[in-house]
Amino acid sequence: IDIAAVDLAKAFDEEASRGLTGLAQVEALVRRVFRLAVAQPELLGLIREVTRPGSLSADHLVSQVSPVFDRARAFLQREMEAGHLRRSDPSMLLLSIYSTVVGVATELEVQRAMGLAPNLRGTLARRQELIRFLRAALEPASSRTRAPSSRQKRRVRTRSTS
Repeated sequence: IDIAAVDLAKAFDEEASRGLTGLAQVEALVRRVFRLAVAQPELLGLIREVTRPGSLSADHLVSQVSPVFDRARAFLQREMEAGHLRRSDPSMLLLSIYSTVVGVATELEVQRAMGLAPNLRGTLARRQELIRFLRAALEPASSRTRAPSSRQKRRVRTRSTS
């Protein structure tokens, strides 16, 4: 559990240190979690299992990852105050993002039951759909006519150079 918590904290801290803001940072973290889910499925699976009710290790994990959650909550609060994210309760928002991202990234049996392919192509499609969902949920009303994302810009550049 200690190794899993340290690996997860390290991944989040590395991503957070890139200096991104708002939706770009949220998107980068989602991409990082999905990379972890593909490269080390046991890591997120362990975190998911340890956090289930009745786990004897939950308190230990909480003590390990609380600083990461505190930094994430502070980030969300700052970004809401700066107008980069839609205003919400940062704690509830963090819980919702965590639950959604980890659930989509790790619940393979649920995905199979729903007829979703638990392969790399399906994982990438779910990740992209999750990013669209989070963008719609988090984007401030003032930026509904936002500029294209960096991914959209790359697609336009690729098409125009083809």
